[in-house]
This record gives sequence, structure tokens and C-alpha cells, in this order.
Amino acid sequence: MINSYELFRDLRPEEKRIFNLIQKNGIMSKNEILFKTGMKLTTLNRIMNPLEQKSILVQKCVGESTGGRKPVLYDVNVCRFYIVGIGICSTYAQVSIVNLRMEIFYKKSFYIDFCSSCSEVIEKILQIMKNVYEELNLEFLQLVGIGLAIETNLWSDENIGKVLEEKLGCSVISENCSDSAVTAEYLYGAGRQFKNLAYFDCGARLKQAAIVQGRIIRSAGDNEYAFEHMIENMNGSIGLDKVYFSYIKNSVLSEKLLLDAASKLSKRIEAYINLLDLECIILSGSLVDFQIFYETCTQYIPKSVSIKKHGYFKKNAVSVGAAAFLLEKCINDQYDIDNKKFVVDKVF
Repeated sequence: MINSYELFRDLRPEEKRIFNLIQKNGIMSKNEILFKTGMKLTTLNRIMNPLEQKSILVQKCVGESTGGRKPVLYDVNVCRFYIVGIGICSTYAQVSIVNLRMEIFYKKSFYIDFCSSCSEVIEKILQIMKNVYEELNLEFLQLVGIGLAIETNLWSDENIGKVLEEKLGCSVISENCSDSAVTAEYLYGAGRQFKNLAYFDCGARLKQAAIVQGRIIRSAGDNEYAFEHMIENMNGSIGLDKVYFSYIKNSVLSEKLLLDAASKLSKRIEAYINLLDLECIILSGSLVDFQIFYETCTQYIPKSVSIKKHGYFKKNAVSVGAAAFLLEKCINDQYDIDNKKFVVDKVF
């Protein structure tokens, strides 16, 4: 594998700024870039030329003329570089291969059960990587790195990222599943137009993540179950686990149990929205597929808040978000692109 992590990491700040702008906004002309950045044309040319020489940016096509010469449009090179996003949850794992726009061109999933060991999961991932490398002829492309998302406390004593780095000889950046999912939706999915966004995964357990003004709101230990723990300590336990396990056993669900859990959760989410001034929430997970659960869960949410069911990436959010995190670690210098900042750090 041709490892290009250092190529992106070592770009100068102004080069990262231009790459970030085009990568987040899509195909752009130089005039559009000048308008967004306030740069002079000579400065922009000086910055963009090395990016073209390194094949990070490419001349995509010619745009419509507004009276003079037709403008050349620039894009990130989606045909040369790729990123691997790996999501490992308690019930399944997914490997996604994406381009620089976080568009999936290959994915493979497999189930995990209570008998699966960490080493077995790693071996399956390595086998998938071997197969896809041969199947897609990835030796002709350049790997930026691997983003790895692992559910909180899942094999916490095993350093899966270190093992993958040693086995595959590339850079691996690790995050938890919810932070990865909310990142994918915030930067590329259902939350692109919002500054304050929260993601809720309603399954056997309640996982949650939020981004406020470009910053991920983190708890101590980056625990994606912090919101679940907080509301369990309040009066009236929600008991999503009982609802979930009734669901997977195909038993007849008690409507009262379902309504009670959803109603309590809705009130907790309402308080969370008011606390963080959220503009959008994404409700995902197996229980959201129950229409009665979904409708009841949204009953206390203010009309001003946009609700996205499962988000844009749906079940791919974790693996795509892991890849997105990897790229952000390389290129993000905390620039404000159309007020869409993204800062990878700890808030509290």
C-alpha cells in the first residue's frame, strides 16, 4: 500500500485551507475561491500549483461563461486517493473504502456475537483488506490512512488500532462509534447546514454524540454512553434494553413498554436540546424502525429543531465517519469555511 498520510499532514496551512474549502464545498472556480477567501489571484496560484503537482487537486471541467473566457473548475482528486473506514460495534463490523469526498466505492460487513474474540475480528478485517486490495487493484491508488471507530468499552484492553498499523503498515486514527457517526453527518450528511447537531443511536443501549459550533462535546473518557448514564440516574429508568431484546427475539412487544421508553427519552432529549441550543437531531438505531417509537420519541422536540430519521448515511455512518475523522486529523487547521468549523479536541 502506498501510504499518503504524511502527504496530507505535511501540507502547509494555506494549502490545507484551500483543499479543505474545495473538499467541503465541491467543484469550484478560482473566482469562487477568491470570493470565499479574500485572497489575491497571485497568492491563490502560488498555493494551488503545488496541490495540482501533487495530484491532490485536479482541473475537473470547464464551467459556464459569464461573458468572458469559460472558467476552469477544480476538484479534489477522487480517483487517486482512498481512505479506509472501519466501524466495530457490539453486533457487527463494517469496512468501507471511500474517496476524498467520503463516497463509498466498496463496503463489507460481518456480524459479531458474544463468542467473537478481538483477534477473530481483526483477522476478518485483515482478510477483507487483502481481498479488496486485490479485487479493486488498490496498488494503483494511494492510501491516506485508516479511520477506526470502536464502540466504547468493547475490548477496551486491546489496542486494535496498533495491531492494524503493524499489520497493514499505515496510519490508523481511532474514535468511538457515535463521535464518528455524528462527524459524518455533520460534515457530509444530514447535518451539513447546521452548526449544532446531536446524534442518538437507540438500540440495545443508548449511544449519543453532539457537535456544537464545530466542537465535539465529549464526556470524561470519551464515553458514548454518558447520556444514557445521565438519564438513568434521573427518576424513572427508560429501559431501552428490555425493548430492544424483545425486538430481536421477535416477541410481541408491549405497546405500553415501547411508549413509556420513547416518551421518557423524548423528554430527556428536549432538555438536552435546550441545554446545547441544538438545531438538528438524528435518531438512528433499531428501535427507530418502530414507527410508534419514533413518533412518540419526537413528541416533545421543539418544532424549530430539524429531525432526521437515520440520517443521510444510515448504517454506513460509523465507518464513513471513521474515515472522515482520519482526514480531519490530517488537514484541519481550525479554519472557518463558511462558518463550518470542525475542531478535533476535548471540550470537557
